Amino acid sequence: MITQNIFIDKQTDWIKNNSFNRKFANKKEVLEITTPFLDIHNDYIQLYIISKNNKIIISDDGFTYADLIMSGIIINSLYTKQILENILQNYGVILGKNNELFITAQFNNLIENEHKLIQSIIAINNLFNFRS
Repeated sequence: MITQNIFIDKQTDWIKNNSFNRKFANKKEVLEITTPFLDIHNDYIQLYIISKNNKIIISDDGFTYADLIMSGIIINSLYTKQILENILQNYGVILGKNNELFITAQFNNLIENEHKLIQSIIAINNLFNFRS
């Protein structure tokens, strides 16, 4: 019988065993996380955790937005722009300079905010359905 604890243990084991991270020698405040979650190309979603001045920023380093543009998605159309803004607002994600998606976190809500960013990336990937 599958109990709640067994299910949660299996779920966390899967995430732990299928996530990878690395530190950059020249950027000690940045941690690259390769998640087990897939983007539209079946590539693992990568995030960057940046610790600066007692703040934690989780970022996609601009990959999602750049991927949309390279795939022919017209971001500036009114319809696409509205969908993108709604997704970002729903998950509390910000589109920053250099078109990076990011969310600010505290240590106690780091994982929750990481998942919000992942969910927003997956939702934004649905814009690929609007390719012309």
